Amino acid sequence: ADIQQYLFFETRFDDVFVHMSSIFRHRLGVAIGGACSTQEVSLVLMRKERALQSCLLPPVLRYRDNYLVLCQEPQGSGSLPADFLRVREVLASHLNVGIKIENCQRVLPFLECELQLSATGQPELGLKAPVFHAAPGAGNPSSLQRPLDVFSPNARSALQSFVPNMMGKAAWYALLAAQYLLNVTKVAEPLHKKQYPGSWWRPRMLAQADRIGKRDDVLLALKSLRHGA
Repeated sequence: ADIQQYLFFETRFDDVFVHMSSIFRHRLGVAIGGACSTQEVSLVLMRKERALQSCLLPPVLRYRDNYLVLCQEPQGSGSLPADFLRVREVLASHLNVGIKIENCQRVLPFLECELQLSATGQPELGLKAPVFHAAPGAGNPSSLQRPLDVFSPNARSALQSFVPNMMGKAAWYALLAAQYLLNVTKVAEPLHKKQYPGSWWRPRMLAQADRIGKRDDVLLALKSLRHGA
């Protein structure tokens, strides 16, 4: 009952917001910047998307109110893929939702993963590889950049949380066993290039692999990394 009352307040009365130093009242849709706005948008779209069950669409994913359409690259340059045009038409007719292209590329970074299409047209999800360097003269590095050299006093302690964290993500962002091997390689490769002693990170990496029964896979990935060096 409390949740219902709060949602009623959010949708009926909490409709005033500030934009560019001006005060506006939201008259239609979900109020911008509300405490529950992102959840409300997802709930509304989930209800409306039931109408799409009978539509055979190419892979379409949604995060909040953003749609991600996975489609094959068109043959002619400068033209939109036919799959995308069909998805846009279906969403417009069934949901009254229009699609504006914000990004179009072969590999799409999203949060801490990378999404792309395989040679067979199937979606592949992989871990976004961290980098352990920063360009000369660069400002503060991003969260994925950790410019610690092996002689840094904090290098070894940083790996205590970094390795288990990245190994967990290597398993999470892997739909297939082959992708897990590739993700583990992405975790180990910068450690190898930075010349961190194996005693600093291998035990933690194998301990994480043991928890999910993947020790043999991790050893295989590390072996292939050494041969490729």
